[in-house]
Amino acid sequence: MFDEEPKDIFDDKAPVNLPIGGSRPPAVVPPPAPQVPAPVTVQQIPSVPSETGGKRLILFALLGLVIIIVAVLLGYWLLSTRPSNEVVDNDILEELGEVTEVTDETEGIEDTQERESQSPVVDSDGDGLTDAQELEAGTDLDNSDSDDDGLGDRAEVEVYDTDPLNPDTDGDSYSDGSEVSNSYNPNGSGRLFQVP
Repeated sequence: MFDEEPKDIFDDKAPVNLPIGGSRPPAVVPPPAPQVPAPVTVQQIPSVPSETGGKRLILFALLGLVIIIVAVLLGYWLLSTRPSNEVVDNDILEELGEVTEVTDETEGIEDTQERESQSPVVDSDGDGLTDAQELEAGTDLDNSDSDDDGLGDRAEVEVYDTDPLNPDTDGDSYSDGSEVSNSYNPNGSGRLFQVP
């Protein structure tokens, strides 16, 4: 049964499925591939690590380090030369004997000035005038606006030169405080600031 050699089913001897004319169709030959010139090979130069790139990197790193060091030293110098509020050493005061001589020459100062410099400054109502100034001006030590015109005692005495006991210094029926808040002169007619 298997003594015969198997038949090749793809053997060319017997045409299979020929067209009606009985001849084989012409073989399809692919078109020739276009001729591409052979690539030109450039001889590669072996790559050498760039020495200039490495040198630049090191140079920039050193330059940055120098800038940081200079900035730190400059900051330290500025902070160390800043005047401080520390108490002066007694040794320094002894070296400056002239200072004690100058203070000895100030014996002609009135007693009131010495008492004011020795006593603490007191401002009971917090209006900016000391109690001594308020007593001199005749204002209330416990009221920051003695005439209740909307303008504090200090502003009336030291800034606008108005009467701190009269709510309408110039007598124009407007209080000193309302005149100042509306930019009018509390001492007379016109505006506080005249623009030319």
